[in-house]
Amino acid sequence: WGTFGSVGVAWNLHHEKWLAENPYVNELKIRGSWGTTGGQNFYPFQAMMMYSYKESAIDGLTYDDYIGALLKAFGNPDLKWQQTEKLNVGVDFTLLNSRLSGYFNIYKDVSKSVLIDVLLAPSVGFASYPENMGNLETKGVELNFSFIPYRNLDKDAYWVITVNGSHNEEKLKKISDALR
Repeated sequence: WGTFGSVGVAWNLHHEKWLAENPYVNELKIRGSWGTTGGQNFYPFQAMMMYSYKESAIDGLTYDDYIGALLKAFGNPDLKWQQTEKLNVGVDFTLLNSRLSGYFNIYKDVSKSVLIDVLLAPSVGFASYPENMGNLETKGVELNFSFIPYRNLDKDAYWVITVNGSHNEEKLKKISDALR
């Protein structure tokens, strides 16, 4: 198990006295958050070498009356949890009698001990084993705008035009010595 924390804060500017009476602003919120998450994208005992002494593949096979063992799992004793630190800052808004709305986000995620499956030669007897690759940084921006050019409340009819976009960058910041 692991312990992961987070904290977030938001400020509803439209509730402030200096903006509450503005006829054009229905909602304006600034927000930010920071937190960590963790993941173990592997089976619980995959970090350990596991053997079987009673298996149909070796049942009845002995060498000079000694019983053999069959390697069932190619473990990695250095395997760690993947941990991601996330930072997000954004603005949400609704304007012009709720006809224009949207949000804008800037974020940065730093993942440490990223888990991958390393491919092995077929002669090893296993297709792959889990390894902590290194550190990965992802950062980007997201935006979304919605506009309602036509709205008839009596007929419950409206037309919404939405535009959104994002830009992301990913960089490998550190690579594990096991993968060099």
